[in-house]
Amino acid sequence: MAEVLLAEGADVNLVEPDLGTPLKVAAIKGNEAVAVVLIAKGADMAPSGDGTTPLHAAAERGHVSMVELLIESGADVNARSIDSEVPGAGFAPVQSAGQSSHFDIIDLLRAYGATGPTVEPVTELLASADPTDGEEVFNGACRVCHSIEQGSPSRMGPSLWGVLGREKADNENFRYSQAFGRLVGTWTLAEFNAFIAAPTDYVPGTSMLAGGVEDPTQRANLIAFLRRNSDDPPPLPQRP
Repeated sequence: MAEVLLAEGADVNLVEPDLGTPLKVAAIKGNEAVAVVLIAKGADMAPSGDGTTPLHAAAERGHVSMVELLIESGADVNARSIDSEVPGAGFAPVQSAGQSSHFDIIDLLRAYGATGPTVEPVTELLASADPTDGEEVFNGACRVCHSIEQGSPSRMGPSLWGVLGREKADNENFRYSQAFGRLVGTWTLAEFNAFIAAPTDYVPGTSMLAGGVEDPTQRANLIAFLRRNSDDPPPLPQRP
């Protein structure tokens, strides 16, 4: 039927406001045969409908073979969704997969090169970072969900007292998401910097949907503040 409609002049990239393009609908349904026809007729991989791409849709629904088909046909594994209300905001297909607990899709996308944005290190900035300014960053970006005082209970997110140097997802008084529970290792300064820069890229599927702290100076200041709120803060990196 798709072939008949296209032969009669149907627009392969027509956008239905709620669902998006025909290719996106095929991705939602996991209909590879239709997707092959549409791609052969010039269907593109652009965001549509809710602002996500066909690859986002396939990843969210766990369609492994559809994800592979789209990537092999040119889909960008690092494509960002488009938020019409917040220009510049958006998330990658790994987050769509993680939100639906399709962690096999996350691993597949990463095998195909999903990496997230490049995060500028803050090693050189930490020596001169200002914990007082970091407290302002914490109050503005973190306190609505996290407490910081020693012995304070967890809130919507875990308490961040002593978080640096601690095992990831290791606060026994907080119930972490499945996505966060997959993390291993400790929160080094470098790892925490990468996390707060782009939370949904670092932990696809996290329920922490707040945007990251883009400015590296602010991240360094925030890390300096968190180091101050600990019984055993990790050492600062040695400067060359």
